[in-house]
Amino acid sequence: MSTSQKVAEDVAALTAEMGWRTSPNPPAAQVVAETLETMRALGMDYDWRSLVPYAELADRAARLDLDQLRDPGDPLQQAERAVLLTVLLEPALLALRRLAQEHHSALRFGNG
Repeated sequence: MSTSQKVAEDVAALTAEMGWRTSPNPPAAQVVAETLETMRALGMDYDWRSLVPYAELADRAARLDLDQLRDPGDPLQQAERAVLLTVLLEPALLALRRLAQEHHSALRFGNG
């Protein structure tokens, strides 16, 4: 079995573990597979099980995103709002993660 096949199976195992129903071969799954493949090529012992805690956080974030679309209204407006929330919030979520990493790094390792 090739490495590409193995990581594709890992991504399928991860989505199954999470109980996620997705379209066949979603682009995001390819990103996860490529990341796992690269990490393995660099000698990191990383598989789909390593991503479960991150997937759980992503699941919570996705629920929060969709909770903001509860208001009944025009489906087109809801779709536009969903896209805007995703596009605008994604950089902020990454920045929040970095801020949290800085905080926890200072707590664990001191301020230098």
